[in-house]
Amino acid sequence: MKNSTTAAQAYLLFVINWLGKSLRFAPISLLLIALMWGLRVVFGAEDPTNHSMVEHLGLTLPWALNDPRFFTASLSSATTTSALMSTLWILVLAVPSERVLGSLRFFCAVIVVHLSSIPLGIGIAHLIEEADLNRWGNDLLSDVLLTPDFWVFGVAAFASGSMPLLWRRRTRLVLFSVGLTLLLYTGTLADVTMLTATIIGSIAGEIRRHRLTSATWLPGSFTVREARILTAILITIVAAGPVLAALNPLTHGPFSMSTELIWQPLVTEENMHHLCHADANSDACQNALIQLQQHGFGPSVANLIPLILTVILALGLSKGRRAAWILAVLAQILSIAVLVFQLTKLSADTTDLLWSVNVFSVIIPWLFALFILLISRPAFKVKIDTTRISKSVFVLISTWVLTAVFWLLATLFLPHAFHPHPTFSLAFKELPFRYLPPTIDTVLNHQLFPKSPAGWAVFEWTGTLFWLVTAAVLYHLLMGVPNLKAQQDQIKAASVLRSGSGDHLSWMTIWSGNTYWWAPEDSGYVAYRVKQGVAITLGEPVMAGRVSGSQDELASLFEDFAYSQGWVVAWYSVGEKFAENRVTAGHHRLRVAEEAVLSSANADFKGKNFQNVRTARNRAAKAGVTSTWSSWDELGVEMQHKIIALSEEWVSEKALPEMGFTLGTVNELSDPDTYLLLAIDDEGYLHGVTSWLPVYESGRIVGYTLDVMRRDPQGFKSVIEFLISEAVVFARDHDLEWMSLSGAPLSTPKGVEDDGGGTISAILELLGRAMEPFYGFRSLAASKNKFHPEHHGWYLCYRDELALPGIGLGVAACYLNEFPLPSWLKKTTTRATIHS
Repeated sequence: MKNSTTAAQAYLLFVINWLGKSLRFAPISLLLIALMWGLRVVFGAEDPTNHSMVEHLGLTLPWALNDPRFFTASLSSATTTSALMSTLWILVLAVPSERVLGSLRFFCAVIVVHLSSIPLGIGIAHLIEEADLNRWGNDLLSDVLLTPDFWVFGVAAFASGSMPLLWRRRTRLVLFSVGLTLLLYTGTLADVTMLTATIIGSIAGEIRRHRLTSATWLPGSFTVREARILTAILITIVAAGPVLAALNPLTHGPFSMSTELIWQPLVTEENMHHLCHADANSDACQNALIQLQQHGFGPSVANLIPLILTVILALGLSKGRRAAWILAVLAQILSIAVLVFQLTKLSADTTDLLWSVNVFSVIIPWLFALFILLISRPAFKVKIDTTRISKSVFVLISTWVLTAVFWLLATLFLPHAFHPHPTFSLAFKELPFRYLPPTIDTVLNHQLFPKSPAGWAVFEWTGTLFWLVTAAVLYHLLMGVPNLKAQQDQIKAASVLRSGSGDHLSWMTIWSGNTYWWAPEDSGYVAYRVKQGVAITLGEPVMAGRVSGSQDELASLFEDFAYSQGWVVAWYSVGEKFAENRVTAGHHRLRVAEEAVLSSANADFKGKNFQNVRTARNRAAKAGVTSTWSSWDELGVEMQHKIIALSEEWVSEKALPEMGFTLGTVNELSDPDTYLLLAIDDEGYLHGVTSWLPVYESGRIVGYTLDVMRRDPQGFKSVIEFLISEAVVFARDHDLEWMSLSGAPLSTPKGVEDDGGGTISAILELLGRAMEPFYGFRSLAASKNKFHPEHHGWYLCYRDELALPGIGLGVAACYLNEFPLPSWLKKTTTRATIHS
């Protein structure tokens, strides 16, 4: 929890610092902000009764090109609230866009977006009104257009085409989500124009991007991390739509009856009491109560509860929590049901076909959010310990019981604070309404009405207190350690490895997703994953320091444990010596990869064999590119984001999702024991990054294994060769004998025979061949040969040939990281088995 808070503070400081730097490159944006507020001062727009600015600057229909208001419709905003929102949009969207495009191109884009989006937006508004698709929104043809929001969104969409893939995706998601939600929820001419401008800007930006680069039109794959973040952003924006709509007093959306009450003059409690005393079920009484419910601090907090809970769920989604995903799905379904219920209550005729079409249009954002949640389910697989869930549920039930009892007792002990005279039956009937937000509560008939400060306090805060406690409990549940036992096992495994000995992949056993078998007296452990009924190990057993026994003894004990569970054992990516011992014990072995090892004795890179390496180092020096060794936390938020963006670009070029198991991702870079080697030029531009995992023998680090490799396609071409050569120099300077370039999975060397049958060899051969166009495992293995390394075999050891199809699918499932196995993968395994 503390780490999450520290990370949030660092990220906030990064955003503020980045915006501060951007302001120096955004004179046009700042000038337009000053112009917007200056016009409001000149026209006296701060006076709610003064409409001269709207009359002189706002565009009304019908319109003509020679109408001067066509050119002034984007210079200011009609209300103070909308002006504040426009200022926020300019700072968040326009300022970064001007920095990306440059001031001159930015200003030209503003003009083009203005001139093109207004006519098209008005044309679309005509079509919407003629089709009667805006039943709850403003009459678009009699609306006034006066806002800079549409050019802000349009220019930001255009600038997104020049952004890195990471920010291009996020920016467009925000723009389209906000634009579509506001259009369907509030339905003003400004919303129609804003979405139109966003579409125009996105198309223009994409065309410009493809003219400048040879990028593909089709979107690439997502990393699991980015899929989580984009999903979290989406559900947050959808939930924020009603709040943004409520900030505009001129909105006439489907729930304007509720939002308008926020801006109306407050009805006195005496007036409400008089109306309700005469007839508690009259419309006048109910409307007066509704209006009072929308005012004050308590109702404001209550109305924000759904958004607060959604933000917490979004934070949980960004962490990959399965519980957050389940709750988010339920929240979307509940939101859709509540929206349909409200619209049904607010409509006189619910049998009309156009009514159904309009209802569907309003719930589109929530339907889309639900769809995205369902298709992205594999990205949310982090399960929370059931003990923590049970404790949280107990706290919530206890809180609900306490608040319910508080409400019932308060109504009985404060009878003069409510009208009519409260009874247990009336208080119990009113109890469910106390847990609903006021905007939903407004379409329901109440049983009791407060008529004193004490009564209003109980009336407003009974449910709000419960939901505030719920928010706190939910945050603690989703943002805390998901599984304490798994975390303790990881810490314990890291301690054993640091004090003992492991193979070149053993540090990967510390990563999430592994299960641990512990040897007696904690003399060692085996990290494994169970897929397709097969216990697939990650390398060899890790031995603790200063213990008797051998790896073979631990291996036999682990096999006995696995067989007792009904599993087949597959020792994956183990060294030659361990594999020979397993063969002696009755196993078969298959050489599945070759590890490339560089000796630190060659750090001078002399001789003809290292000509390419020397060339890469010389080019790096001429280009001003230098290497930097660091850990993730030492880099700072800005450089971390550059690495994330670089990784996202790399993954987008792959047809398969980001893999795991023996292939690290950005998530593993945050490990404090993992070294990062970066190539950075004099201007701070990141050209490439590699990560290196420690290898322990007898309690000391003897070398490092290469894991993540990412390079910028537009950067220094030989950056990977440069970084690897720097790693060898590092090994020499720190008295390390070697640096391992690891091995490429599913890339069995040609001409190598396995010791037992050809089925598993054929399976992995076909798997590797089928996955090569998607991930390039074999090309990766071939590229490492240019460093002229020593080669050491990695093996797969197995006992039962009848389990070979399951082993092949299990290995593939480990790499696909719980994504559904493609049908071609299953067919490949079947064909290989039949062929053999």
